[in-house]
Amino acid sequence: MKSLKKRIITTALAGTMALSLAVPAFASGNTTKVTATYSEIAIDVVVPGTAAVTINPMGMPIKLPVTDADNDTPKEVGSTIAMTPSAIINKSSMDLAVGATVTGTVKGNFKFAPTAWDPTDDAALTTNSAFVFLEMKKAGADVLNDDKTATDATKLSNAWEQWADTATTDMRSASDVADKVAGGDGTNDCIVVLSTKATTSSQGLVKLDAATAGTGGTLEPGNDSVGLFRLGGQVVESPKTPWAKTDGFGATIAFSFKASKPATGGAGG
Repeated sequence: MKSLKKRIITTALAGTMALSLAVPAFASGNTTKVTATYSEIAIDVVVPGTAAVTINPMGMPIKLPVTDADNDTPKEVGSTIAMTPSAIINKSSMDLAVGATVTGTVKGNFKFAPTAWDPTDDAALTTNSAFVFLEMKKAGADVLNDDKTATDATKLSNAWEQWADTATTDMRSASDVADKVAGGDGTNDCIVVLSTKATTSSQGLVKLDAATAGTGGTLEPGNDSVGLFRLGGQVVESPKTPWAKTDGFGATIAFSFKASKPATGGAGG
């Protein structure tokens, strides 16, 4: 009996020693140090540095700086807020959602109006006011020069002429304007209304397609890689104090760009 007890105790001690010797084995250099650093990624877009607007209360024909090839006369637009044809070109490999923050300034007797109005009420309006907004749309047509690096003035003007005026009849109340401001769906349904305060688009103004590989492997923008943009609106036709050359406004448009979908194979959000 004593011999059996000794054997049991000996076996138990051996097991205990075996467990105490079972130390985890670590490989040499078993740790990884990770350093995260912000790296700015350039987005290749072309944005015009300047543009001009004519305040045109009577909606008279305004000559554009290009000639109609059919009759060799200057092209014309009849908008009350007539802006020179302008466009943004997406030359990057990503689809881009375009937003904007707009800040207006006034000079002379000019004032920004918060909404549009019924033209039949125009006679009752006495201030030198205009309802002004920014909008965008895909070009949807070839407006680029032959090497796809910039817009062609004549092609751009052709597309500009075919861009129908946004109906200010849809924006004659604060709620109408709010609906239009919040209505962005990737087309030209979202607007930014100008005032003397910085105003940011609540949605993307437009989504521009990525440029694709062209001759020699270089990226070439397509028709839907170009976004037309303009200021539009409504102007009081005959204010109490007649319109003068000293009346006007300025606008600073700060565009923003965001990849509209994550890169294929990416992780996280």
